Amino acid sequence: PGWPFKADVNVTYTLYCASFSFEPNKPCLAPLTLEIRVRAINRDADGMLPWTASWHPYFLVSDVSEATVEFGERNDRCHSWHHLICGPGAPRNGDLIPSGRIEPWVEFDGTRPIGGTPEQPTYYDDEYTVSGMCNTQRDMIVTIYDGRRPPVTPFPNITNGSWPKPNASKVPWSVSVVADRQFGRTWQVFTGSKEGWGWDAIAIEPMSGLADAFNNGDGLTVLAPGEAFDGRFTVVTWT
Repeated sequence: PGWPFKADVNVTYTLYCASFSFEPNKPCLAPLTLEIRVRAINRDADGMLPWTASWHPYFLVSDVSEATVEFGERNDRCHSWHHLICGPGAPRNGDLIPSGRIEPWVEFDGTRPIGGTPEQPTYYDDEYTVSGMCNTQRDMIVTIYDGRRPPVTPFPNITNGSWPKPNASKVPWSVSVVADRQFGRTWQVFTGSKEGWGWDAIAIEPMSGLADAFNNGDGLTVLAPGEAFDGRFTVVTWT
């Protein structure tokens, strides 16, 4: 009920480190990397399968207002980023469905803090797209830089099967999300976790299609019987 399509979906998580210490209880000595691969296959023998996928991870920072976000690689001159304009009330209220209008976006260049105050950072819950004349097979990257650069461990520990309240002393200096051509064209940035539930965290979401893609068709993948969608994104933490 509620999903009239036949699909097999497999998500593979691979956690690895470029260099390991073989001494007990020693941390990873190089960037810790988490790769996530998504594969969906249309198992309907006759019908088509409309498909989109996304991931909404939160990354800890010392202070959201002091953190910076960078779209793309530094000095990338062949891609341009655009902000998708939503209806009345956005980004805090309303349905957050794109209106079809866009505007150029240069704020997330890695040098401008999110802004606001520590207790009330500037609020973003916005969608962005990238376009350009470069190789369409090229991966795209979005990076968060922590404004205070504290000593860190990459991830909080899990206790009793649940996440503890984030500890501001355990955040990476920077974290990047790298997405392939399936997930790298559309991104969501959310800074409202501090306002919503007191967490100093920023969400960076790689998306295979725009919000409401089932209706607007932007980024929608339609799989024929037996056809597969394959996509990948990777999280890299720099401590």
